[in-house]
Amino acid sequence: MLLTLQALGQVVGLLLEAVADQQKSEHRRKTNTHVSGGLYAFSRHPNYLGEIIFWAGTYVVAVGSLTGVLQWVSATLLKCRR
Repeated sequence: MLLTLQALGQVVGLLLEAVADQQKSEHRRKTNTHVSGGLYAFSRHPNYLGEIIFWAGTYVVAVGSLTGVLQWVSATLLKCRR
C-alpha cells in the first residue's frame, strides 16, 4: 500500500511538471509576459514543484531497499551532496 502511494506521488509530480511546462509554452507562444493562469495561479513555479515531488517520491521508494548501515550512510551522503 505504501509503495503504491509513493509511486502515485511520482506520477503526480511528473504530471504536474508536464502540465505546467505545457501551460507556460502555450502562454509564451501568445505573449512574452509572466504566466499567471492555470497552475501558475497557485504556485509561482509549479514545474519545479512537480520536479521536487517526483524526486522525493523516487527517494522514498528507494529507501525501502536500504538494509545495511553502509547503504544508509552512502544514500544520505549522496542526497546531501545535491
